[in-house]
Amino acid sequence: EVAGHVHQQKELPQSRKADDEGAKDSFPRDQSLLSEETIHKICEFVILDYYFFDFEPPASCREQVQSDMLEIREMPLLTEEE
Repeated sequence: EVAGHVHQQKELPQSRKADDEGAKDSFPRDQSLLSEETIHKICEFVILDYYFFDFEPPASCREQVQSDMLEIREMPLLTEEE
């Protein structure tokens, strides 16, 4: 109770995981509705998702993501001495 008012806690909606049935299929995927510039901006914004998660980048971004991944794999690992 705060200042004479009863505080009611609202229930949070249950989150969905990508492995939930249909979770990945619920997002609209009609990229023809987006300009190439918009697709590239989206790719730049979510590029880490393509690196770390099982998300397939759009065809127009795939070459950049693959190139980045090759560059990341070729980076020398830091040692404790560095």
